[in-house]
Amino acid sequence: MRPGETPPIAVDGDPRVVLRPAASAQDVEFLRTWKNAHRTSFFDQSEITRAQQAIWFKDLCRRDDDFMYMVDVDGQTVGCMGFRRIGQVVDFYNIIRGVPPLGGPWVMSRALQALLRAAFHEFALPVTGKVLRSNPALAWYAANDCLVVGTEDTHYVLEWMPAHGASGAHEPEASGERSAR
Repeated sequence: MRPGETPPIAVDGDPRVVLRPAASAQDVEFLRTWKNAHRTSFFDQSEITRAQQAIWFKDLCRRDDDFMYMVDVDGQTVGCMGFRRIGQVVDFYNIIRGVPPLGGPWVMSRALQALLRAAFHEFALPVTGKVLRSNPALAWYAANDCLVVGTEDTHYVLEWMPAHGASGAHEPEASGERSAR
């Protein structure tokens, strides 16, 4: 992801919502704070320091096949989500609702659908994600066309299959992290 070169992603049907590339120091701190607050939903559950986050973000900015976006509603940042190419698939990760969205319960669903479409169009590969078995958002992923296609000891492998489900389902009740990396 190259800050300043990566375009934002429009969210169909809601011009108030935009996925913009993470770029500012505030974005980096939001990512760290939200991930730490919901670290039990991630594979790496250790607390992330500011220094560790700065190194991660610097590395992210050097990778051409890894994209992290902030979800903004009417100019307020409410979450984040990313995708990256790993071999012959695109992996969606760090799907985090940091604060309840101003735009209502459909905001993160619409943002996720826009991200998954952009990921597919960027690489024309299957779009997958890994979600811990303990993640409370599994039903939300299924309602957003991300179906379980594999089971591992600690997690499920999901694949985005847009023709299968009912895109744009509502948010899960609990706020916070929705995917693991």
